[in-house]
Amino acid sequence: MNRASLVRRRTSGSNRAATRDCAKVAARPSAKHPQKNASKAKKAPNALAKPVRPDPSLAAIVGPEPLPRTELTKRVWAYIRERKLQDAQD
Repeated sequence: MNRASLVRRRTSGSNRAATRDCAKVAARPSAKHPQKNASKAKKAPNALAKPVRPDPSLAAIVGPEPLPRTELTKRVWAYIRERKLQDAQD
């Protein structure tokens, strides 16, 4: 089915199949508008994945090396559980 016949079908009435076919055609990249490739540009890590250096008081618990915030949180919770510092009623 070529583009011209789809356009005719779309304008001839409100047929769901014609609308679906037009959506498929619209989703295809054309020669004038090639599909952009977003994977070429590297994205910077988000704030949670960016390694941070803990301050001296936190470094005593989790270590001095830079870690992502998610890993810091995991290590703090492991420290709390090891030493049973969490209130049992909470």
